[in-house]
Amino acid sequence: MTDTTTRTAAPAAWPGQLAELVRLPWPRGDTGRRLRVLTGVDEDILADLRTERARYTAMGGVLLGTATIAGFSMWLALAEVLGEVHWSAVVLAAGWALFVLTLDRWLVASACGVHWHRRLAALLPRLLIACFFGLVIAEPLVLRIFATAVEEQVRDDREQELAALRGRLVTCNPVPDKDSSAAAGARPPDCAAEHVFSFQTNPGALAAELAALRLDADTLRSSVDEDTRRLNELNEVARDECTGVSGPGLSGVAGAGTDCRRQRRLADEYAATHPIQENAAKLAALTARVSDLEGRVSTARGDYERERDTKITQRVDERRANQGAIGLLERFRALDALTGHDEFLRTAVLVVRGFFILIDCLPVLVKLFGGTTSYDRAVDLRLSASLASFAKGEQARSAAQSSARVAREKRAATRARQEDAEIELDERERAAAVEVAKQGRVNELYERFLHPRHRTASDDGPADGDASGPDASGPRPDDADGPHGNGQPPR
Repeated sequence: MTDTTTRTAAPAAWPGQLAELVRLPWPRGDTGRRLRVLTGVDEDILADLRTERARYTAMGGVLLGTATIAGFSMWLALAEVLGEVHWSAVVLAAGWALFVLTLDRWLVASACGVHWHRRLAALLPRLLIACFFGLVIAEPLVLRIFATAVEEQVRDDREQELAALRGRLVTCNPVPDKDSSAAAGARPPDCAAEHVFSFQTNPGALAAELAALRLDADTLRSSVDEDTRRLNELNEVARDECTGVSGPGLSGVAGAGTDCRRQRRLADEYAATHPIQENAAKLAALTARVSDLEGRVSTARGDYERERDTKITQRVDERRANQGAIGLLERFRALDALTGHDEFLRTAVLVVRGFFILIDCLPVLVKLFGGTTSYDRAVDLRLSASLASFAKGEQARSAAQSSARVAREKRAATRARQEDAEIELDERERAAAVEVAKQGRVNELYERFLHPRHRTASDDGPADGDASGPDASGPRPDDADGPHGNGQPPR
């Protein structure tokens, strides 16, 4: 659509590179202008540079695309963190997309100028910022692309963790060995308290007692067997001697002779000194106790094993329930484990990650590789004119402020002189009043000095014997016009 609408550019009120780019209204009825608004361009300048519109329209589409990808990446990350799709994730993803769009708009709009070294110095830091944001945005997308392998690795890791827990619980809660003479409950010294269970049935004491009884029975059996063997040998020698059997140590003469009686006496003495029958009875009783205790130990061991297996199963089930849904951190760890031993997968992950980082850096790269455009030159001229106008305004404002300051200083000096004159006048009036008071006092003293009698009579009043008083005799001739007869006060 051809844009024929123009608007009057507002003069820059403050200097800076973005003075003309930050207050742009949202255009209506023109998709191209809406996309160009995303780049921060001034439509007043583009109105005279129609060939630049397509460039900045495409750049606006790039900005919109990167913001959309960023919002989708945030939505994926929030869905993995929350374990479900929630409306709050949509709101946060939209806010993140708007933030990325605003950031990219600033990165592109603030990189104007006609000098390549200035443009490069301005764009390189912005490119680093874009790469960092691209790395953050790319990770959820990479996890989503390799979700199958990542989730399988997470499940394997969880199963290995549960198997390790089960093995540790079995090791820290051993069952007494049927053929062991050690007491039950012997466990490795590095077992933590959380891995050791307490049991209602513990065959440890019974196993220890059984081991002791077995040891006693074995010792007694060895003694009985040895005594029986020796007694049988003595009885056989005596029998051979008495029957006249020839052989080593035998006389070969039959009958109850001296040698026969001697051999019989040796056998009887050995039987008397070695209670074979009594020990055999003890061994039989001890064997019966061992058999009974073996049954009890077997029952106790079975109960112990069942209780232990139940507790281990409960603990493993609790750990499995606490694992819950696969979280974002588990996915990162699984991806790291996968790329650690699979060179092909590592290369694929790097390629995909670099692809999304490149997409997020596209706005700055487009601005960097696009070179200096006619719009950049026009913006530079507009900014130069704005700065010149601002400088003139500042000079006029400074001159006006200087004039106002001089006028204020003059008014202050005039007020100071007026105040000094008023102070001097007040001092003169006070001095004149003091002089008048002094002169009045001098006249009063002078009057008292010139007319002492008249002053005394007027002060004392009439005598006690004069009943008529001062008015009876009438006024004196000399008082007709005052104290001096002329009606004037003394001087």
